[in-house]
Amino acid sequence: VKPLTLTLTYSAADLVVNGVSLDEKKLVVCYYNTSAKRWIQLPTVAGAVPHSIIATVKHLSIFRVFQRVVASDLTNVKVYPNPYKPGSAEYGDSPLGTGIIFEGLTQDAKLRIFNIAGELVFEHAELDGSGLFVWNAKNMDGTSVASGVYIYYVNDTLGKAKGKCAIIK
Repeated sequence: VKPLTLTLTYSAADLVVNGVSLDEKKLVVCYYNTSAKRWIQLPTVAGAVPHSIIATVKHLSIFRVFQRVVASDLTNVKVYPNPYKPGSAEYGDSPLGTGIIFEGLTQDAKLRIFNIAGELVFEHAELDGSGLFVWNAKNMDGTSVASGVYIYYVNDTLGKAKGKCAIIK
């Protein structure tokens, strides 16, 4: 199976939805995952032709263009795949990259990941305005972390979210 390049074009009028202008720089292509019952973002780049975006896909599906935005609060933080199994078809790497996806982050969210002993393993501050971060399952020194359960803690000026994620190698 060879990857396919999907190019979607749109008009300037398509960038206005219910009177609100969309930011072309934040447009992404997503496909609908029927088993997970959710839209999954694909790596998306601006096309060479004005008003176009390009994504590489491995299979045909239902596709849709979204504008990626940060969340207004941390009540809907999602972490997937959980457990994370590198190389697994179902629980492995996503189209967004290698690792665990943290979705639903706010503009000023700070993510910290601890091992089960409570030691800080990794931290990240949301800066790109996407509301999404892919942790590559490496510590702050760039070394892959061991199999096990990890505790994540996300906070911003208004609230916090916490939970567990697992890595199985």
